[in-house]
Amino acid sequence: RISPPETLAILWTLVALSDNTRRRTLKSIAVKHLTGCSTINPAFLHHSDPSDKQAHDGVIKSDSGSHADTKWLRRTLSEAFDAAIEPLSDGTIPDKKLAYMLFLREAEAR
Repeated sequence: RISPPETLAILWTLVALSDNTRRRTLKSIAVKHLTGCSTINPAFLHHSDPSDKQAHDGVIKSDSGSHADTKWLRRTLSEAFDAAIEPLSDGTIPDKKLAYMLFLREAEAR
C-alpha cells in the first residue's frame, strides 16, 4: 500500500518532469520529497558501514539513517533526475512519460 507521503513524492516527481520549465523549478522539491520517503538498501551504501545502522527487513529509512546517507540518497536521486531529462540520441527532449521511466531506471541503476 502506498502511503500519503509516498503518493505526494510521486506526484511532485511527475509534475517536475512534465515540462522543461518545471524540470528546472520543481526538481529540488521532488527530490526532497522522494528522499524523505525512500529507503536505502544497505548493500548499496558505499560510504558507510551498513552494520552500524538500525536496519529493518534489509532497508534503512532515509529519515532514520545518518546525514551522510540522506545526502548520498539526495545526490543519487538528483543525478538520476538529471540523466532522465537529457536529450535523447536523436537530440529530442524526452516527454514526461519517457522521462519518468528513464528516471526510475536511472535511480535503480545508481
